[in-house]
Amino acid sequence: MEWLELIIAILSGIAACIPLVIKMIDYIKALYKEKNWSKLIVIVSNFMAEAETLYPDGASKKDYVINSVLAIAKTIDYPVDKDMLGELVDSLTALSKKVNIEKK
Repeated sequence: MEWLELIIAILSGIAACIPLVIKMIDYIKALYKEKNWSKLIVIVSNFMAEAETLYPDGASKKDYVINSVLAIAKTIDYPVDKDMLGELVDSLTALSKKVNIEKK
């Protein structure tokens, strides 16, 4: 009976650790994504500058930036949410308009 109790105790310990391991994996994935966030902003900014020279209207520029970033993200298997990317483009556009007005 002692062996059975020992096995049950070990299995109980393992069962208690499984949720902790899952949370740790999620945390590491989040850190990985956050680590690349600054690089994503640089890439978006570069495509925004390029779009300024290619397209006359804002909607075409935004579409170009989003589609270009999504294409790169797909090739490197980096998950990017299209809606989040659109909000990022809008935020960077608003920020650049504020900075450019203050410079004048």
